Amino acid sequence: MIPKKSEINSIKSELQSDVLSETDQAIRKFVQLKAQLNEFNSQLESAELEAISEALTIQQYNQEHSKNNIVYQDSVAKVVLCFRQKYANVKDSVELARLEENIRSEEVSLMKKNSLKLRKLDEQISELENQISQLEEQKGKLTQSKSMAAMEARYQRIIADSAYKVPKLVVHFKK
Repeated sequence: MIPKKSEINSIKSELQSDVLSETDQAIRKFVQLKAQLNEFNSQLESAELEAISEALTIQQYNQEHSKNNIVYQDSVAKVVLCFRQKYANVKDSVELARLEENIRSEEVSLMKKNSLKLRKLDEQISELENQISQLEEQKGKLTQSKSMAAMEARYQRIIADSAYKVPKLVVHFKK
């Protein structure tokens, strides 16, 4: 008796699931470790906020006694309190937003007022850019040869031929 197509598909899926259950142990372990890493990262972020708060308190208390900002030290690590410079941006500051708007309107006003002079300057710039490109072309001709071009092409071909792919797993966690 010849098996039906559905029976064949059923047998195939059973075989595939048996093979997968035997071979996906490393992948399963990888996913579990990645999940643990994500959990540790969220715990680390929370602990970091508390540690910064504590470090600021320690630094305030020891400010006159310590020349550097070491807030903790043991045989495993030394923790130094550092400060990174951050600046307000347009989204956070109404004053900056107004100034930016005033700068733009002043720029538009000046462009309208000096449009003829600006147009002439743009034409001169364009002319000079053309001269520069012609000079660079002449320079390129003086610094290139057929043998050099062939060597560069061979160099690029060797690099392209030596390309290889490195496998990497990307894991997306369900929340």
